[in-house]
Amino acid sequence: MILFMSDAPKTNDSGTTLGRCKKLLRLKDHRASLLLAPYSIGMGVSGAFNYGCIPAFLILELHNSSTSSISQNFILYGLGATAGSFIFGKVFDKYGWKVDLLSNLGSLCAVTLLSFLLSLDKIPESAIPICLAILLFFGGLNDAVSNCVINISVSKVYLEELSASGWTCFRVFFCVGYSGFMFSSPSFSFRSAIFISFALQLLGIISYYFFGRLCFTDKSAEEEEVNTRHVSFDTLVLDPSEKADCTVTVQSASGISRSVSVAEFRGDVAAHNESIV
Repeated sequence: MILFMSDAPKTNDSGTTLGRCKKLLRLKDHRASLLLAPYSIGMGVSGAFNYGCIPAFLILELHNSSTSSISQNFILYGLGATAGSFIFGKVFDKYGWKVDLLSNLGSLCAVTLLSFLLSLDKIPESAIPICLAILLFFGGLNDAVSNCVINISVSKVYLEELSASGWTCFRVFFCVGYSGFMFSSPSFSFRSAIFISFALQLLGIISYYFFGRLCFTDKSAEEEEVNTRHVSFDTLVLDPSEKADCTVTVQSASGISRSVSVAEFRGDVAAHNESIV
């Protein structure tokens, strides 16, 4: 579908690779971006645990060597992710970021608890498929809600001039968490992987709580969009000794577009009146 977007305009964040790297480095003095980093790392750890540790556990510890069986089990993961993609975005818009963050915590706890029960090897063999199906379904839900939270947060908080830097920052930390955990997890047991994954994701959720308090107001969901505290170059001070944060409240992109539309409409009316005179 990208082939049909040849006329898509470039943002103000476009430019040379070196220029984008310089813009990305400026985020190191921005508290909101630093608070979002642990959540991005936690998302990467979650992906590595789901796609690396769980399949390895199925093969090595449950002696499930059938790749087709693993694929069938992960259908439940896909169903959970699909169901969550229809739910959590609407929940964020209607009830705000806190409800989605609580859902993130709840699904994480479910995945951790069910994984731990499987690692104890005390579940009857007949009940293992059911427990595994529920585990993977909640894993899909956890994947969906975390993707929803990060996508909406970066889209709402980072203005056009820093949009690419915001997405790059997220992907860099996500890949650090994913590749780091995927590389190191074979060195310790499945049970250790469970607790390390839970701890890192919980740290990310706690960090995002402070990010949400900093960058989103506590007003109603309808007013939240125009009360978002954005990240732009205006909030990134030139003096690195000063710690900038999202303290400047500006209009959202939709608010700006509405203002521009009204201005253009008034200009058209004025020009029409002058032509009549």
